[in-house]
Amino acid sequence: MSTEFDLFCVDCDDGAGVESRRPDALGKLLTIRPALESLASLDLSCVTVDSPSLNRPRNPIPMEFFAKHAGHTLRVRSEYGEFEGDCNTEIRPSSIALICRLPRGHSEPCVFNPKWPARP
Repeated sequence: MSTEFDLFCVDCDDGAGVESRRPDALGKLLTIRPALESLASLDLSCVTVDSPSLNRPRNPIPMEFFAKHAGHTLRVRSEYGEFEGDCNTEIRPSSIALICRLPRGHSEPCVFNPKWPARP
C-alpha cells in the first residue's frame, strides 16, 4: 500500500489536499515557494500547480493555498500525520499516539511537545 502526502500549514492546521505519493516532489515545490507565493499574490485563483512528478494529476495544488499561507510554516506531511524529516517515533504516555517531532536521527531521547500536533 502507498502512503499519500500533502503540503500542510503547521500554523493553521490546514492541508492543500494534494494526496501525492511523492514527498520528494512536494518538498521541491517548497524550495520555490517564494515564486509560488509571488504568483499567488496576483489573484490567479483559477491557476493550479500540477506536475506528473506529483503522481496524482487529479489533485493539483490551488494557488490560493500559497496565498492563504504566505509566510506560514509549510511542511510535507503524510496521511498518518508524519512530517518529512522528523523522527516520527510514536510516544504513548496515554491512549493517544503522540509523535516525536525532533529531526530524524536525533541523539537525545524522543520527546513530545504539546505545541506539536498529535497523530490524526
